[in-house]
Amino acid sequence: MKRYISTLIRIAAALVAVSGLCHAEASGRAVARRMTEAPVVDGVLTEWNTFPQVEMTEPAVPDLKVERSVLGWTDDALHVAFRVMDKAVVNNEKFDRLDNGDCFEIRIVSPVGNRNTFLRVLVAPSSAEGHSACVVKRRTINPKKTETLLATTEPSTLEGFEWALSRAERSWSVELSIPFSMLEVKPEKGLSFPFVMVVWDRDRDDIDEWAAGGGWHKRSESSNQKARPSQWPTFTLADENVFETVKISSGVRIGHHRPCNLFIPSEDVAFKFTLKSFPEGSGTVEAVIKDGFGVERKRSTMDVVVEPKMSDEFTLELGRLDRGYYELSLSADIKGVDGRNAIGAGSASFGVIEQTDISSEAFLKEDRRF
Repeated sequence: MKRYISTLIRIAAALVAVSGLCHAEASGRAVARRMTEAPVVDGVLTEWNTFPQVEMTEPAVPDLKVERSVLGWTDDALHVAFRVMDKAVVNNEKFDRLDNGDCFEIRIVSPVGNRNTFLRVLVAPSSAEGHSACVVKRRTINPKKTETLLATTEPSTLEGFEWALSRAERSWSVELSIPFSMLEVKPEKGLSFPFVMVVWDRDRDDIDEWAAGGGWHKRSESSNQKARPSQWPTFTLADENVFETVKISSGVRIGHHRPCNLFIPSEDVAFKFTLKSFPEGSGTVEAVIKDGFGVERKRSTMDVVVEPKMSDEFTLELGRLDRGYYELSLSADIKGVDGRNAIGAGSASFGVIEQTDISSEAFLKEDRRF
């Protein structure tokens, strides 16, 4: 009896915080989508709205936010677009120290050969020259050697390389066209390139924050920029049918089961859920159940179809579970009729425990507490 009451108390306490929180998982592998025509390199990113994002880490500074980081390609060049929100733009450095202030950087290893050399492109919204600036370097890893191919505040004619930076009051955007000849490779669908994207953030110019140990070198990055090139993740050249994955906030809503999300051991666990704001299309919903110790107890996947003007309520059947406290996570991945994917997630807590059903009069007469 004591064990029964103890279990019930733990379940009741945990269920006070029953939630419907939603989140979106990182997409993992990056892709560069094939473009029907080369973009105009002007720093204005209007043509990039549907391209898959390169996932970037959250920077450890409140005024910096990456709004767009995308890749595309044509037969001649790799194209890059990047936009960042930043209230304080600080970079008064010369070309050889351009990355010692606010700066966008991409490093790319050619997928052919021994991968001992990578291309490094840096673009800064300001510089010691009084203008935005761009530096292109080719670096050999072993032995260490760096060759500067370009250092300019003007448009480039280097092998067809183009760059542009556009500044607004609280943001700046970068566009690049990097000829595949500079990467010493002929492009084809499925080819993968080890790479790293980084945006550096400096907020003060009255002191040398780096020397003072103030930690100005805050950054957002696609992967650990300190790792060796052999450890870098890759982006892959994909076809024109790859679109941006839309992340639906609060898109998966799990209904409450009466009473208090509690089930009895002889009862099948089932939840109603809805998909809100998802596009018309079809896909899957994956359910993962973990117990109170974080151990996965069950995983299942169901197919769903989202139709226009339909009742969007679905039933998730999970079968019977042993007595205990559980956490349910639902993640939906829907491919719309236009080819774009939409993802969303939701979560809820529930318990499995024996229950009684008596009148309030009987409850009081028996001097019950639960």
